[in-house]
Parts: sequence; C-alpha cells; structure tokens
Amino acid sequence: MSEVEQENAGTIAIVGMHIRVPGADSLDSYWKNLKDGICSITFFDDDELLKAGMAPEMVEDPNLVKANGFLDGIDKFDADFFDMTPKEVEILDPQHRLMMEGVWKGLEHAAIDPYGFPGRIGLYGGVGFNGYLVHHILNAPSLMHSAGEWQLSLSNDKDFATTRIAYKFNLQGPAISVNTACSTSLVATTLAAQSLLNHQTDVAIASGCSIQLPQDQGYIYTKGGTLSPDGYCRPFDTKAAGTIDGNGTASVVLKRYEDAVAQGDTIYGVIRGFAVNNDGNVKVGYTAPSVEGQADVILEALEMANLEPGDISFIETHGTGTDLGDQVEITALAEVFSSSSTLCHIGSVKSNIGHLDTAAGLAGLIKVVLSMQNEVIPPTCHFTAPNPNLNLEATPFKVNAHAISWEKKSKVPRRAGVSSFGIGGTNVHLVVEEYKAPEQSNHEPHWLVLPFSAKTIPALLTSIENVLEFLQHHEEHAISDVAYTLQTGRTVFDLQAVWVLPANDRTSLIQELESNIQALKEKVTYQSGQANQPTNISSGRDLILAHSLECIGAAEERGAPIEFTNAAKHWLGATDPEWDGFMKGCKRIALPGYPLKYDRFWVSGGKKEVDSTDSVTKIEQIDRWFYLPSWKNSLPPMQQPTESSNWLIVGGHSECTAKMALFLKEKGHEVRIVHDLTSPFELDEQSPYAKEMKASGFPVHHLDSTLSSAWTSFFKENSSYAPNHVIHTTLFGVSASDEHLMSLAFDGLSSLGYTLGHTFMSEDISVHLLSDGIFSFAPNESLRPEKTTALGPLKVMAQEYPNIHTCAIDVETNFRLPLLMNELMSPIKHTHLVYRGGERWIETFEAVDAKSIQENRELMGNSIGSRIVENGCYVITGGLGEIGLTLATHLAKRNKLHFTLIGRSTFPDQQEWDTLLSHSSTPLRLKHQIKQIKEIQDGGSTVELRSADVSDATAMSQIFDEIEKKYKQLNGIIHAAGIVGEDSFVSLDEGVSEQGYQKNKAQFPSKVAGTATLATVLAHRSFDFCLVCSSLSPILGGLGFSAYAATNLYADALVSKLNKNEPGKWITVNWEGWIFDDGDVPGDQVHSSALELGMTPEEGCLVFDRIMSVLPSDRIVVSSGDLTRRLEQWVNKSDEGQSAIDTPTHDRPMHIGAYAAPKTSVEKELVIMWGHLLGIKDIGIEDSFFELGGNSLLLTQMVALIRKSFKVELALSALFEHPNIHQIASGIEEALNKTLASEDREEGEI
Repeated sequence: MSEVEQENAGTIAIVGMHIRVPGADSLDSYWKNLKDGICSITFFDDDELLKAGMAPEMVEDPNLVKANGFLDGIDKFDADFFDMTPKEVEILDPQHRLMMEGVWKGLEHAAIDPYGFPGRIGLYGGVGFNGYLVHHILNAPSLMHSAGEWQLSLSNDKDFATTRIAYKFNLQGPAISVNTACSTSLVATTLAAQSLLNHQTDVAIASGCSIQLPQDQGYIYTKGGTLSPDGYCRPFDTKAAGTIDGNGTASVVLKRYEDAVAQGDTIYGVIRGFAVNNDGNVKVGYTAPSVEGQADVILEALEMANLEPGDISFIETHGTGTDLGDQVEITALAEVFSSSSTLCHIGSVKSNIGHLDTAAGLAGLIKVVLSMQNEVIPPTCHFTAPNPNLNLEATPFKVNAHAISWEKKSKVPRRAGVSSFGIGGTNVHLVVEEYKAPEQSNHEPHWLVLPFSAKTIPALLTSIENVLEFLQHHEEHAISDVAYTLQTGRTVFDLQAVWVLPANDRTSLIQELESNIQALKEKVTYQSGQANQPTNISSGRDLILAHSLECIGAAEERGAPIEFTNAAKHWLGATDPEWDGFMKGCKRIALPGYPLKYDRFWVSGGKKEVDSTDSVTKIEQIDRWFYLPSWKNSLPPMQQPTESSNWLIVGGHSECTAKMALFLKEKGHEVRIVHDLTSPFELDEQSPYAKEMKASGFPVHHLDSTLSSAWTSFFKENSSYAPNHVIHTTLFGVSASDEHLMSLAFDGLSSLGYTLGHTFMSEDISVHLLSDGIFSFAPNESLRPEKTTALGPLKVMAQEYPNIHTCAIDVETNFRLPLLMNELMSPIKHTHLVYRGGERWIETFEAVDAKSIQENRELMGNSIGSRIVENGCYVITGGLGEIGLTLATHLAKRNKLHFTLIGRSTFPDQQEWDTLLSHSSTPLRLKHQIKQIKEIQDGGSTVELRSADVSDATAMSQIFDEIEKKYKQLNGIIHAAGIVGEDSFVSLDEGVSEQGYQKNKAQFPSKVAGTATLATVLAHRSFDFCLVCSSLSPILGGLGFSAYAATNLYADALVSKLNKNEPGKWITVNWEGWIFDDGDVPGDQVHSSALELGMTPEEGCLVFDRIMSVLPSDRIVVSSGDLTRRLEQWVNKSDEGQSAIDTPTHDRPMHIGAYAAPKTSVEKELVIMWGHLLGIKDIGIEDSFFELGGNSLLLTQMVALIRKSFKVELALSALFEHPNIHQIASGIEEALNKTLASEDREEGEI
C-alpha cells in the first residue's frame, strides 16, 4: 500500500458526480462557469413576465425583482428509458424526476451498473417544497380525478423520492429521505458516508433537488428579508443585501476509499471528516443561524479528519449574502481559525447559481472537488470589496474576485471545508482532500472488446458515436480504460452490439470504430425521404446480433486472442465474462452517458379557477396585513332590458318614493309602496308628483317597518305578491333624533330581512338601501353614523339568506333619476356604492405595506415615530378585557406609563390579590388579570382601576376630570369596550325573539353609546389620540353578526365624522380577530372557519405598534388574509362561485366513526346534497359536516339548498351546534310538520 493509500485509509472516496444547475447541465459546463466567474441568474423582461402569467399590476410593482435561478428543461423527461408511462410522469413531481435522472447520471459517471453491482447500494437524498402540485396538478381537476389520491400522493410526497429511485434501479441498500431544509443534500452526504463506514452499504449515493415554482416570474423584494433587492447574491461583499433562489439537482457517488482503489474506480476527491449538529435554542430565533452551532460543527469535522484549521486552504461557505447569515458565519469561522495564521480563501457558489435550497450543499461540494482537480480557486461573483462589518482583515480569510491558482505546500494535498446550514438549525461541515492518482504504466492490450447496448436503435448508434468522439478528444485516457468501463461500468440493455478490434494504436482503433459504425448504420436503417430511419426493434435486434457475430468472426480470422472473442460471445449470450482476467490494471473512467430522449411532460398551470369555498391562508408578513378604505370611480352598469317584474318601495310619502314609483310604472313594472308609519316625511299633496301618484292609483300600504310582525302580516295578507326587487328609502333625507333614526335603520332592515328570508325561500330578491349620509365620501359632506347601523343587517341578510342580494347606495338629494334607476334595475355586483354628480363610485380597500411606508417616510425625512410617550397618561375602556389588558401590558414593557383601566365590573382591592392568587377556587380569568396588572406595576408603570358604564356621560366626565387633575395631562385613549364571544352572535332568525332582541340591544351601549359618550367627554379636552377598536364585521359581515356589525359600523362612521373637525386625533381600527388561550374569541370569529386567520396577542401587539408609529389614518383595516379574497367569498359573491361538485369522488373518511345509513326520505336527500357539496361518497347521518371538511362558506350554500328543496328555515345556531344529517333532518321534518299543522288550522277556520 502506497503512502497516500495509508494516509487515506478509513476515509470516503468520491467516485461519481452529477450536477444540473442554472446555466450548466454537466460537470464540464459547471466548471467553466465557475472558473470564468459567470453568474447564471436569469433576468426577465416585462413581455416574458406577462407571457408567464403575471398580472400587469404585479409586473409594474416596484418591489418586483425580475430574476430567478432558472433551470432549463424541467418539463422534459425520458419516460421510455425509465420505464414509466406518460401519465405516470405527468403527475410526478419534477424534483422526483430530476433526482432520478441525476442519480442515474451520477452512477454512470462512477461507471457503476446498479443492476449488476455485487454489493449493496444505498441512497440518501431530499427534495424541496412541491410547487408543481400546488401550481399545476391542483389546477387540473380532471387529471386529479383520473389519477386518484393514492397515485397523486405517491407521485408528489417527499417521502417517495428516494424509494422510487431505489425501486427503479434495484438499489438494495438503505433508501432514506432527508429533509433539513438548506442543509439537506450535505447532511445526506454525511449519512451516506456513515453508512459506508458502518458497512451498511458498499456504494452510497447522496442527492438533492430543488425546483421552486413558478421559476419564471421573479419575486417580491421585502427589505430585511433574505432575498436580494436586485437579483444578485454578493456573499461577504460591501454591497451584500440578500440571496436569490436557484433551481437544480446534484448527486455524488461514494465508496470506502480502500474499496475504490481496489476496484479500479476513478477517485475525484476524498472526504476526510464530517459532522452534523443542531443549534438548539442558542440563537435569537428558530430561523436564525448560531455562531456556537456553526463553530462546533466545523471543529468536530476537523477533529474527525485529524487536521488543524491551518491545514485548510479554502472553505466553500454557506455564503447567502444576507446581513445576519454572513456575519454569523464569519464570526464562527474566525472563532475556529483564531489560532491559524495561514491564508484561507473563502467563496460561495450561490453568487453564481443562487441558493439551491435542498441541493445547495452538494453544489458547493462538487465545486470544491472540481477546483481541486483543476488546481484553481474560482472567483466569487460580484465581489468588489469586503463587507466592513465582517472585519475580514482581522481573520485569515480572503475572498478572491478573480480565478487564482490554488497553491499548496510541497507533498501536502489541497484541503478544503464545505459548509451548509439549514433553516431550523441543522448544520453540516465536510473536510475534503484532493486525490492524485499514483503514476502507473498501463499495459495496453493489442486487442479490445468494445460492448455497447441501448434500448433503442437511435440510442445505440448515438452511444457508439459518443464514445468515438470521446476517444478522439480525450487522449489522456487509455483506450484500455475506455474498454474496461464499457465492459464493467454500463448496464446491459436489450439491443447489444459488440466488436473485437485491434488496438495497436489509438488512431487505428478510431478508424476501425468509424468503419464498424458505418457498417452497422447501413444494416439497421433504411432510406426515408432525405433521412435514414431505424428499422423496428425486433428486426433490428437480429440485424445487430448478426453484425456483432460477423465482427467477432472477422476478429478470429485476424488472430484475435480466444479469451477476447469468447468474452464477446459470452456477453452477447447474457453471461458475464471474467473481464478482470485479461484487463488487469485497468480502471473505470467517466464516459459519455446514455443518450436520453426528452419529451415534454407538464400539466399547464394557468390561472386556477378559485373555488369560493377555498380557505384564505394567513399572510406571514405582518406588514402586509393593512388596508385603507377608499372609493374607486366606476362606470355605471349597462342599460338593462325592462322585463316586467314586481317592485316594493319602502319609505315615506316622499318625492323620492314618488319619482321612482312613477318611473317603474312607466317601464311596465308592478309597483307597491309601503308607507312607514314612523317616517317623518309627508308628500306635499299639491305637488305634481302627489297628483300623479293619486291619479295612478298605486297600492299603498301602511305599517311600522321596524316590526317583523307587521311585515309578516303584510306578506300574509298579500300572499299572491312576491317582490323581485325591494327599494328601502325610509332613511333618505331623514334627520330625526338619534334614537329614532337608529331604530329606523337597524330594526327596520333587520325586520325586513327576517321576513323576506322566511317568506321567500328560494326566489331571488334584490334589496337596495337608498339613503344619504351613510358613507364617508367627501370631507365637506355630513355623515349620520346612526344611519350606518342599517348596513349591518343589510349585509348579513344576504349571507344568512343566500337568495337575497343586497346593496347600499348613498345618493345626493337631487339625484339623477334615470341613472339611479338603471343601477337599481341591474344585477347587484357591489354592495356599497356612492353616486355624486352623475358619477358612480365603489368602495375598495387598498393594500398597504407598513414597512414600505416607514421606509419611504424615512427617506423623505418625515418619520412620525410612536405616539406613545414616556410617563404619558393612557385610558383604556374595557381595560380589564383581553384586548385592553394585553395592550396595556405590551405598552408597559417599553415605557413607564400611567394607566387608567375602566371596566364595567368592580375589581377586587389590591390587598386581596395575593390571597386570590393562592386560592384554587379563584377563577383563572381573574388570576390572569391580577398577574397582568402586577406585571405592569412591576415594570414601573402605575395602574388605576375604575368601574363605570362607558355610556354614562356623567361618570365618564368625572373620571377624566380626576385624571387630568392628578396627572396634568391626557395622552391617549383606547376604546376597547364591547361585547365579544357568544353574546355577540345573534342571527336574524333569533333576533325576532325577545331573548335575541335583548342580546342585540345589549351590544349597543358599549360600542354605540360608549363611543358617542367619549366624543362628548373629550370634545373640549386636549389629547394626542383616541383609538376605537372596531372589527372586520363592518366589511365582511358574518353569520349572526348583524348587530355586532351595526355597532362597529356606527363607531367607524362616528370616528370619520369627528376627524372632519379634529383631523388625526381619532382612529378606528377594523381589527382581525384576536385569539386568546382561554378561548374568549371576539365576535366576528365565533363559529368561523377563519379562526386560523386570527391574531395571537403577540401579533396583535405588533400590529398596534405599526398603527401607532407608521399608519396615521383615521381608519385602518387589519386582515391577516387576503382581504380581496375574503370579500369575494363573503360579500361580493356571484353565482359562478357557488358551484357544487357534480359527482362525489372521495371515499368517506374512516376516522370519523362508524357509518350510519340514511333511513328517511329527508335524510337520503340530505346525503345526496352533502355529497355534492363536499365531494364525498356514502356520507353517514351521524357524520359531522365540519369533520368532513365543511366550513362556514359551504354551510351558507347548504342553507340555500335546504331552503330551496324543503321550503323551511333552520336556525344557524342549530346548524353549528348539531352539524349532522340526522339532527338537521329532524329539524326539517319538525318545521314541515308545523307548516302542515298551520295549514290544517287555517283550513279548519274557513
């Protein structure tokens, strides 16, 4: 054994490699790009982005970075070679495909035939997130249906990437999926190496692949994120600002060093040491890197290699080019190399190809091996000057901007380290050493056996031609090594050609080979037009065999040794010859691989038709949760045909009512008028409209529109009349007292909605609320917050009764009649409209990025800073509620403040707190409140607890007087009082009962009267701000939230009105739902599948900070999910979105319990209904709607189907509480029986 072999005993030899990355599909092209400092990132122009499917507004986004580490040909694959059907490949994750191909090519590079290798071959590898499934497969429902869930899972789950390859290639060692994020492929390498050292395998493959889709659309840059603002990754550079994603795959084939030497393998490099660890929690956050973790893993790898830091002359770093990443990595390296004075170059391949995620580590390892082979350290792209924050001059490390010779000490091999660090803290480091094969003189035999095989005739001919070209251009490789590799390092396929040729010299062998290729082509192709075409496989196989036997016979006649010709015959006869017997001293080398034939297998992504019931997911970046309300100018709807229909106008004897009634009658519609007895308007009997109305003989009915009983009697008395359209004008032009106006608004719309919903189960009805002063449109316009309470039941009735469609229109008193009537006769597309001067405006919500706003302000030099001031005095109503106390605790962590917390109930005296905390009988909620208050006090802030009804102006004035007297200031008020949880949930059905009516009314004092009281009490006081806590219900509505939405609408409107006089002092926040550990959920989250969108207390506090310091607006909307999507789902619904599944396709889940079959006709009909909604077969009558995948949106569709099919109304609360077919069917049958009994009684009375 040589000295080198003794030194390397017990190490791991790299005997094969494959890489495919941006700009390179082979080791040669990869090395050329590295050596020349080529950046292979692709930059897209606008036309390319639009063609790729990006929306024009996205293309114009200034934060869009139009670049990516694009990988060509990810849609191409050779299905025939890998024995897969087109359908199998089409649904197979491209990462699985590329890894399979990469492992095959790595084995070819190592000259290892997986089907004939005598030992165990193991595979360790991992793939990244499956974007193909999300962006392509899920957009092809017919393909998903035909493939089936099982096959889709096998083809797309990470777990099956390595095991499928093991099955395809007959790998009988371990096949293990590795997933440690960015460090996956290098961790896989250490596992592969360990399996060799443990003799679990004889060959071990490590592989990684990452294809992040879409890869042709760039990305949105966020300052402070990990991605670069310009598409360039500049590790360790003074301009470093982040990384960029890249796509690719890489594989290495490993053997025990001594085995590789003994078996004649080409060794490309040696792994002397390796280590893997995890940071644990010794770092600032889960995704952050750790100096300690990185330093430890490098030291451990050096220890295994039995080397000192000074023995390393190059390190391929993780090198992401991020501020934190580069700083931590250099700090860790400096700590390890603190005792070394030897120059050590560092670099990062991410500057060339981007961050390959699960394949990143192997891309770095292969770079190091190629650098050692070529004795060159390639440059790090884009490097101009070191980042001064890294203090590189105080370390032994240097980044080279140009390719340099890799110098080394005499007889000491080049050695390098390779690092890879995964998000989540799994770190890995390898110590790699160059390998120089000892000089040896090969005995070149005078004859050679050259076997070739393939699956197709074109592939066979191409394989032979590729070897011929290799012989012509690679004279450094002995021709005997070429022959030995063909004999022992290639898989034998169906088509086999073998030649026994004299090899006296290279030139004559090449000539002999060219002659034989031409002869073979003439035998197996025929002339077709201008090109030679291959014969069919069956006849081709016979022709090739005949040609091979002919060549063997000719070699025998020319004196070829019998062992050569016999070996050729045995090979053709599927008997493995003893090649080593006459090819001693030869080695396997990297020859051209099998010529794969690529076809496209790709499911087009396109634009997904989003189901209206698809869940809206939570946006990760809190800065993107903010929206500002605005009004967008819009064209009026097109003129509508005037088909006769029934119209009901609800209002007073006003000119407005008269104008519309006469207009509709002229168009041929039937019109009825309901005169609201409570309306203050009376039509002037002498006006032209009054006279024309009287002459026209309109049916006019008189009733109190605020009473549902009055509406029920009206429709009962007019049972033959069914309105298609309702115009509610009772609020138009009214300036009554606040209390009366609110009753007209809230009670009037609630009663109308309930009665319409119960009277007309399936008929489509449009309801337009026509009023003035309901929207804050222009600064100089008057606003009546009381009127806005009508919008709560108006919005919710369309959600609880899906056949009703609603819209609110704010118009001027001198509106243009034809324009307005055209709107009223058009299908409802938008729920909030404003008409001014003939122009139409629709309500929109503009998404704003808090971070971008802050950055722009800083650039302009007008950053506003936080509104919270040290030693300030802050009053919180609802201060002992979850939200109020959470915000107080949060603020006290940053400043010493004076809090006055106002609550409805009396709180225990402070001297009782310790006793209450020690008693097990004390309610947990009370203990939590006490602990939070003590925490505030312990931080140096003061807390004063006051008990008062926030709607009591006298009590509130007294409290504020005392505060100003004591603290001489009043800085901020947070109005967090309000009813939340189950008490805020009252459906329109339940609201007609006395209990429901009282629950509705109980919501008004704190939010409506409370906000109004604050406005009065603060009118002549000096303060910085008053923040009123509203919710998303004014925007999204919600089942059972008519009163909850109404009260919050009032608060929003009052704040807008107050800001007309005191701009910037009043703020209303439409909060996303807060989620607290004790389950006390604010109202607009009850019974909602949107719970997953709710904010944690920590997130809510971060949102509050941004509102206080970044977003100076009188109204701020906070939605953790895409607000546009949520509006489409809940508010701006269209018939197109209400689609049911035609045929149930999925089997009933077994985990939900035993199957109970339907018995009654109602149960059977519900089973069919649920099956169409949920897409599930054989639903049992005890199965839960929500456990089967139902949600609130699907529930509204179910309500509509029940109303249409059975003509009954079920309480929403009952559906939530008893969501199974058996109980719903019982409710339907009970309602049907009551209806029949009522009809029987009426017939008896007649």
